[in-house]
Amino acid sequence: MAIKVRTEVYEEALGALRDAVSHEAYKGYVEVPQTLFQAVLDNLKEMYEGCDHSVGICMCSELLMVRELVLADNGRESCRSCAGEGFVAWKVSGTLMEGNLVWEDRTCPKCQGVGTQQIV
Repeated sequence: MAIKVRTEVYEEALGALRDAVSHEAYKGYVEVPQTLFQAVLDNLKEMYEGCDHSVGICMCSELLMVRELVLADNGRESCRSCAGEGFVAWKVSGTLMEGNLVWEDRTCPKCQGVGTQQIV
């Protein structure tokens, strides 16, 4: 169930929340009350159900954001080394100057191919 509120009041409230969070953001993580987090996550899941690229509807970046929030809800995050892919490009041979670089995909050494890691 949605609650109707004036736009400027809601934007001001979001701004105040953003300001409060930014004081802790320098650490790279913020603590959010669980009820607020769950409400935001549920709302975003409803809003961003999926893409339909055949008709020009793309929500890929929004869906990635929702995925990160779902992971955070479970105490995890995408691995920063492999961006959640589970593998990294590894230089096997060659040089950039000669233009003969050879790369292969290797299991990410940080997450061991899982693609996620525990939030510490």
